[in-house]
This record gives sequence, structure tokens and C-alpha cells, in this order.
Amino acid sequence: RFKVNNTGKDKKGIWTSESIDIKGKNDVNISVLLYSIGDMEDTGENLDFIDLYYKINEEQEVRFSKNSGTI
Repeated sequence: RFKVNNTGKDKKGIWTSESIDIKGKNDVNISVLLYSIGDMEDTGENLDFIDLYYKINEEQEVRFSKNSGTI
């Protein structure tokens, strides 16, 4: 569980999961449960957003979801 409250302008909350070994696995899926309590700003100077990434080995992170405003 990752909880962020009122980080303010130009602030980030970052959560990173532990390493998950998928060697020898086929058809791996990514699943994330997201929710917000209260309103998130979807426009303007105080835009709230959640971006989700995955990373395999030491390769570049890949964004697989981008959300803004109410989740």
C-alpha cells in the first residue's frame, strides 16, 4: 500500500515494488489496483497524475498506464 497526501506543487510520491522473478514464466500480466479518495485536479497548474511503469532487468522503464484527474 502506498498513500500520498497533499504533496504540493512539483512534488512526487514514488513507490517501487520488490523485484519479482519471472524467469521461466510465460504470459506474464501486470495488474494494479488504483483508487483515490477525494478529487484529483485534472487540469491546470496543480495537475494530479499517476503514471505506472515496469522494468525488466536493467532495461529502460516502460510506462504502461497514464492517468490524471479522478481515478
